[in-house]
Amino acid sequence: IKAVLIEYIRCLQEFNLPSQPRLQSILWKFIWRNRDLVGLQNLLQYKVLDDSLELAQHLVQLGSEKDLAYDTKDPNNPVSTLSMYYSPAFDFGLNMMFRLK
Repeated sequence: IKAVLIEYIRCLQEFNLPSQPRLQSILWKFIWRNRDLVGLQNLLQYKVLDDSLELAQHLVQLGSEKDLAYDTKDPNNPVSTLSMYYSPAFDFGLNMMFRLK
């Protein structure tokens, strides 16, 4: 599914046709659920995914350390309370929000 959606979006971009935001949302949510964070990062870097507020908010949450708990025996060792944590996502999310302002 992922490869088909990526190729479809890439073809639309090649011919300067707009892709539907819902289609892109399906793609990044599919990648998110499969925990392919490096794949998501690649799609963001190569501008396959357009900027959206919903995606930006998810990225900031994914890269946020505010939801980390710390081990009482070693305060320098964060223990994630999130289902996922990917530090580069925070910067991607903030940059996306800045471009959307």
